[in-house]
Amino acid sequence: MATTVISIPWLQLAAVPTIAIIAAWLASVVPGRRAARLSPVEGLASE
Repeated sequence: MATTVISIPWLQLAAVPTIAIIAAWLASVVPGRRAARLSPVEGLASE
């Protein structure tokens, strides 16, 4: 009877949430900085 060895890819399990957090941060910070540079009147006029 063979023994079963369970292998957990710890590096991949750590990399996926880390990359997701970085992507979410970039998706929120980049447009936020752009919006912060505009005055409210310019922001409303562009729509």
